[in-house]
Amino acid sequence: MTIHEKKLRLLVVEDETIISIDLEATAEEFGHTVVDVASHVDRAIDRIEMHENDIDCVMLDINLAGRSARPVAERLEARGIPYVVISGVEEKEVRRQGYRGPFISKPADNRQIGAALQEAARTAESLRELR
Repeated sequence: MTIHEKKLRLLVVEDETIISIDLEATAEEFGHTVVDVASHVDRAIDRIEMHENDIDCVMLDINLAGRSARPVAERLEARGIPYVVISGVEEKEVRRQGYRGPFISKPADNRQIGAALQEAARTAESLRELR
């Protein structure tokens, strides 16, 4: 299986229900599996702990119910789990806040999501080889 064919096990972290459902459906259309969904910072951290060995990547909104998702990103970075940033904020501001990884601007289209997940699959594969 090539990297481009690599299917990811995902955690979706998004507080807007409709967007979360759309991200989950789109990821599954690309053949990926959504392991779990979280809508708040504390729940996301809990889900990362619970599924640490079961997730390859996280789709991460940076603003969760009015709270910064930076603690979630820090937890992922410490564990070597790549994430895709999803935000309505300008990418320049997202980077200034210290978020890494592929960026998807809301509202996202399927092509953007697919490309970001493909990039995340390459990162996940590289990180697996280092472990």
